[in-house]
Amino acid sequence: MLSEGQIKTNQHTIEFAVIEQISQKFNFKITNISYTDYYGIIFGIEKI
Repeated sequence: MLSEGQIKTNQHTIEFAVIEQISQKFNFKITNISYTDYYGIIFGIEKI
């Protein structure tokens, strides 16, 4: 069971409406957002 982790998007831009739909479907919240050249945008997540 996943309690926390990361979503690595491999993208330089992303629509937050998509992330919001995914977070509601899988019942998690975003804890932080970071960016790297290799992984793109990275969202830290935590199970609600």
